[in-house]
Amino acid sequence: MPFPTTAPAAAALALAIPAAITLSPMDAASAAVYTAPSAPAASADGTPDAEAVRAFLDERVPALMDEYGVPGVGVSVVGGGEVLVADGYGSADLESGEPVDPDRTAFPTASIAKSFVGAALVSLAEQGGVDLDADVNTYLPEAERVPDDPRGPVTVHHLLTHTAGFAEQLDAMDAPSEAELLPLDRYVAEYRPERIHPPGRYTGYSNYGYAMAGRIIEEVTGEPYGAYIGRTLFEPLGMDRTAFGDPDTLGERLEIPSVYGAGEGGREPLEHEHINPSPAGGAFSTPADMGVFMLELLRDRPAGQDVLADGAVRTMLDRQAANDPRLTGSGYGVWEVRTGDPRVVGHGGDSGGLHTEYAIVPEDGGGIHVAANGDGTAEGMFTLRDDLVREYLEEFHGAAPPVPGETGAANAADRAADGGLERYTGTYSMTRIPHREPALVFYSALQLRVRADGGRLVTADPMSGTAEWTPAGDGVFRSEEGRELVFIEEGGAITAAGFADAPVNAFERVPWYRDALLQGTAAAIALVLALSALAWPAAAGARLLRGRRTAEASPMAVGARLAAGLAGALSAALVAGSGIALAVHGFGPGTPLFPPYPPLLMVPMTAALPLTAAAAVLTVPAWVRGWWGPTARIHFTLVVAALALLSALALAYGLVVLPGL
Repeated sequence: MPFPTTAPAAAALALAIPAAITLSPMDAASAAVYTAPSAPAASADGTPDAEAVRAFLDERVPALMDEYGVPGVGVSVVGGGEVLVADGYGSADLESGEPVDPDRTAFPTASIAKSFVGAALVSLAEQGGVDLDADVNTYLPEAERVPDDPRGPVTVHHLLTHTAGFAEQLDAMDAPSEAELLPLDRYVAEYRPERIHPPGRYTGYSNYGYAMAGRIIEEVTGEPYGAYIGRTLFEPLGMDRTAFGDPDTLGERLEIPSVYGAGEGGREPLEHEHINPSPAGGAFSTPADMGVFMLELLRDRPAGQDVLADGAVRTMLDRQAANDPRLTGSGYGVWEVRTGDPRVVGHGGDSGGLHTEYAIVPEDGGGIHVAANGDGTAEGMFTLRDDLVREYLEEFHGAAPPVPGETGAANAADRAADGGLERYTGTYSMTRIPHREPALVFYSALQLRVRADGGRLVTADPMSGTAEWTPAGDGVFRSEEGRELVFIEEGGAITAAGFADAPVNAFERVPWYRDALLQGTAAAIALVLALSALAWPAAAGARLLRGRRTAEASPMAVGARLAAGLAGALSAALVAGSGIALAVHGFGPGTPLFPPYPPLLMVPMTAALPLTAAAAVLTVPAWVRGWWGPTARIHFTLVVAALALLSALALAYGLVVLPGL
């Protein structure tokens, strides 16, 4: 499935989460390799020079393919109202040797499909068929409606800007085969996620939200969303090799490339995905067709040949939502790559073995689309695509990265503000996160930790390591590479943070008890305490072997220890089983710790809950009636407290099966 490359730990989510676009600053290694073409980069009106673009692509694409081990790449570049270059590099299929053909090779678009859905809904709004500010329940049948919530209704606007407040929906993202795909209406009705934030508060990338957007198109038009978009957008634009659908059926009329994983030196064959929330990522398109689509968004087609109304395009590309005014935000079906001069918008998409992106510069009338059919080396999973887009924008549109921060008056003012840099410190968790299910363990582990160190902030997360940030004033911090970290304030308190190059997700400040590191440490200590209950039967057995008599205990006392001991053993079984699953399968989609979850994952703590409750109740008579000696009673109480903590964590992370949870 497509997933967003959210900084700073996006690569860790690579086969887990669907995607939007990230434009990171050029690192030193890339800068050292790339040499700009000698031809002029652009004409006087800002249109990229076609020969210079060709020279740039012919140099950089093969070099990046070789560096990252990617089998094939398709590219199109537009400017001045035409497709300047559309070309293919490498292999569409390594076994047959079929080359990438920009006119015929129809790459999966992954999340770029959301741009097509956004264009369709905005066009319907322009025609009066949809009110973007209306409650989505206005358009949906009863079974698919969002339950009433005092925090307010979810609107079409919220769906298109990923601000509905939905939790991450991982279950039923893919089907095993085309025959087992769920009808879209059934998927929307049966797999609706919880709402974890008020609508409009934060961005939380949501494939489910775009599945619901597709259903609105169907209910309003009376047509399947893919057929409607094909009839009203693809066909009029002449995008004959672009369509929504499953790779098996579409493969009968489109030349869909093979896709390859990072194994075997970037040559591991992968299967194409069968996507249930298909409006979120179920389209296919050639580089040449994507060039036509970019020109349509740039309003640079021959007079009378525009398909989308000017007002619809403006609405789609305009900034419609953001986590903070100082951060990049979203339009409808597009993201801002940068807000400076020039402003760049676009979208990206990712799935196993497939990485795509387009970025357009409205003020220059130019843009680039890139599609790669391989993950490449593990270190460069997104790097070829990201590097190529970034280098193109810098070379032909002057889209240089921000200047690294410098200390100065603004920095001093920020450091001297109420609380100094300490006011920013704490633990921050992604706003795109599952709700009460085992995969939440993985997402929580990616928390961002912020601490002050002298006159700077230091951030750390498990995947990206540490980074230092210099104050730039007004809650903005800048790294040496020019990346920007912005803190969001509400009511005088810091409530969240965001990265300027990652609009798809914010990081919400969480209270101390939601710190995953603290929870993990507490869980480890609690597990050791719970397992110490095994000392009771061991001690009894030792006394029996030595022939020593044991004072008779009441049946309730025996039952109390038995309940606590069994609960501790079950807790250990969960940890051991999860550890074995991690060792055998790794941690990610398609493994036991991602949906669909195997029943055995839920059994231990589900069974441990009533045992823990019984042991907790029996703690009172243990003290009142004086069961065992004082030391033994203290030990029993500590074991029960440990089991209670483990039970609370199991409930929070969805490791139990209970009605209504």
